[in-house]
This record gives sequence, structure tokens and C-alpha cells, in this order.
Amino acid sequence: MGTSIANYRGANLPLSLKVALPVTAVGATFFGMKYAGLAAMGSGIGLPVILLLFLGTAGATAVVEGFIKDRSIRDPLTKLLITFVAFETARRAKKELLDAMRADAMVPERAQVPDDAVALLTFLMQMDPVAFERHVMSFFEKNGYPTGLTARSNDFGVDGYVFHPDGIVVVQCKRYGAGNAVGRPAIQQFKGVIEEQRAFRGYYVTTSRFTDEATESASKSDRIQLIDGSELIRWHEQGMTLK
Repeated sequence: MGTSIANYRGANLPLSLKVALPVTAVGATFFGMKYAGLAAMGSGIGLPVILLLFLGTAGATAVVEGFIKDRSIRDPLTKLLITFVAFETARRAKKELLDAMRADAMVPERAQVPDDAVALLTFLMQMDPVAFERHVMSFFEKNGYPTGLTARSNDFGVDGYVFHPDGIVVVQCKRYGAGNAVGRPAIQQFKGVIEEQRAFRGYYVTTSRFTDEATESASKSDRIQLIDGSELIRWHEQGMTLK
């Protein structure tokens, strides 16, 4: 808590935001509404609702944007950030996914990679799995949407997620060798994850490639995007746009 407060005080947020956030929190506690106190910051419902009551939609949006843009307080307040931005989009996501977002959540982190395409792909294949996931999710974060990663212990096929205005975007990352292609069963399973988690869209990202059967299966849904090693290299060279 002390670290979070220190980072918050030293952050580059406008004064109005620095005042509005603690006032909202204190006010929520004072009114004693269910799940609205400081202890309910992880509920994903209480504090954001009170934030809207105190500041209105425009004020709440300003707070969210301040947290998103100010990297100096991103890590210590990741869970709080996720709570704020979730109040609208999260209504369309299942509780188990929201719980995973708040439990031991990680933030994206871009790795230093080689410039040469061949060396780049080799480097990605040899990365630590968690570092690879954080690296991949940094491309989504650069689109300007709040982005995070679930803990490794989750068992429902979601490595990363994005709070998009149209709903949750879920991401699966597979650091495979060139000879280990992703087949139809994996894609069918991921399509089930997208449906089950009520996601707006799903990205399956691999350093390898997809079989023809996997590509055919994905083509039957407009909610899934397949990103193979070649496309992943293009992301590094040209950036990516969240579709």
C-alpha cells in the first residue's frame, strides 16, 4: 500500500485526477454502500459504480485515461486500473475470467529483440513462455486499450486479454518450433473459449504455423484471428492493428 501511494503521489497525473480518485474512494466508504469501500477495489463492480456517481461518465473516463497513459504508476496499481476500466466492458465477460484478471495479473512488457527476421523468430521461439506472452500482449497494449495477462495457473485457455469498447478480446500465445504446426483441434478448442468467455474477439498467436484444417476451421468464424510466425514478424516491423 505504501509503495502504491508513493507511486501515485509522484505520478504525472493532472491534479484534478489526483484529487478526484481519493475523494471518490473516501466518499464510497463514507456512504457504506455494498462493495463500494476501499476493500472492494477488486470486486470489479463497487468502486467503478461509485466513481460514476461522483464524477459522471466523462470524469470516470478521464481517470481511466490518466491511469492508462501514465506508466509510472502502472505496475503498483495494475489491479486497480483493471477494476476501473472493467466497469463497462466486464459486464459481457464471465466471472471466472474477471477473477483471473484480478488474481496475480501481469502487465505487458516489450522485450528487446533482434532486427533480423530470422534471428527474431529464433529469439521468440527461445523466450521464456511468460516473457513471450507479455511481449506479444505489448502489441495489443500499443493500440491504446487496457491490456493484461492472466496468471499461469488459469486453466481456461486465455493467456492475455484486452478491454475493447466492443467487449473482451482474449489471446492465446503458443511459443512453438517451426515443425510444430497448430492443428484444427486447438483452433476448435479456442473457438469454444471465445464463446464460453463471451469474448468479442480472439487472437491465436504462434511462432509456428497453422495447418490448412486449422485455417479452414478459423475461417468459419469472424471472431477469431490467426497470427503465425510470419505475421508475428510483420507485427515487429510494421506494428499491429486490433481488428
